[in-house]
Amino acid sequence: MFYLTVKALLSGVIVMAVSEIAKRSPLSEEAVTRMQALKMFTIWPAWAAFEEDLRGTIEVGKLADLTILSADIMKIPEAEILKTRCVMTVINGEIVFEGS
Repeated sequence: MFYLTVKALLSGVIVMAVSEIAKRSPLSEEAVTRMQALKMFTIWPAWAAFEEDLRGTIEVGKLADLTILSADIMKIPEAEILKTRCVMTVINGEIVFEGS
């Protein structure tokens, strides 16, 4: 699955992710970058749903759908990413989850 995902990304295909894909441990040569993974859960699904004007990025005028994590997954060591937890989830501007 990951091999096909990386091959598709290298070909310029926009790929959306689901949680099952994210749970698997790819071989290093098959791994997507952190930025590709972030886009697979944000802007690319919005684009695929023709909703890129409403969601997918944090911008003025868009729906406030976002997740606050316990660490910056773009900067922490790779081994620490799986230890990151959801601190808060906001959907349409309303807090729907707040962790302890």
